[in-house]
Amino acid sequence: MGLITDIDGTISRIAPTPDGATVDPLCRAALSQLTEHLPLVAAVSGRAARDVQRMLQLPAMRYIGNHGLEIWGQDGGVLVPAAQPYSAAVREFVAAMQRYELPEGVVLESKGITATLHYRLATDQTAAELWLRKVLSELAAAHNLIITEGLMIFEVRPPVDWHKGSAVAWLIEDHKLEAAIFLGDDLTDVDGFRSIAAARERGCQALAIGVINPESHPSVAETADILINGVDASAEVLQWILAQRLSDSHGVD
Repeated sequence: MGLITDIDGTISRIAPTPDGATVDPLCRAALSQLTEHLPLVAAVSGRAARDVQRMLQLPAMRYIGNHGLEIWGQDGGVLVPAAQPYSAAVREFVAAMQRYELPEGVVLESKGITATLHYRLATDQTAAELWLRKVLSELAAAHNLIITEGLMIFEVRPPVDWHKGSAVAWLIEDHKLEAAIFLGDDLTDVDGFRSIAAARERGCQALAIGVINPESHPSVAETADILINGVDASAEVLQWILAQRLSDSHGVD
C-alpha cells in the first residue's frame, strides 16, 4: 500500500502566509514511522519541491511540488519535461507582476515554475479578488500561462496537462501499488481524487480522503470517497493506518 498526502490544509493548518505554515507534529511523526512500513509515502503539494522537503525533512518520503510539475531528487527539484519550456515565461510573469502595486495584504509567491497570489490577508478580500482576477487574466494570457484557483489564492502555471492527479497516477504506477490512499483538502486535490477513482477501476484498492474545513470547495466533498474534519482528523487517520500496519504484517503491499 502507498500513502500520498497534500500538505497545506491536510497535514498543515492553513496559515496567513506560506512561510508561517508548519506540518502538524502528530502528522509528521506518523508519516515518519509509516516510511518504515509502506513501500511509498509521498507528499504532493502546490509548494515548490524544495519547500516541501524543508517542511517535512523525512528523507524516506517522496516529494512532488508545484502541483506535480516538480519532482524532488538527489540534485534538488527536477521539472517534468512538459513544463521545462515555460520556465522563462513564469519568470517574466513574476517580474511583470512585481511592477504592479498590489492591493494591501496581497502576497506574491514565486515558486520557480509556478507563482501564487495570496489574498487571505488583503484588507478588502472581495476587492483584492476582483483586481487579481482581472490583472491575472490579462497578464497570464500575455505570457501563455494559465490560472487556477484555491483557498484565497490564484495560481499561475504552464498550460500543460499535468497536475496533482497526474502525479498521483504516476506514483501508483511507478511503485506498482495494489492499494493507495490519497489525502487532500483543496480544489487542486480534486484531480488527485479522480486519479484514485480511476486507479480503483483498474483494480487498485484506492481511497480518496477529503479533509474539509469551513472554506472547502464543494468539489472536495463531491469527489472524495470519505470526508474528515481538519488536520487533527488527518493525524488520527495517519495514526490509525500506522497502527494497522504494526498489528497486521500481512497487509496488502
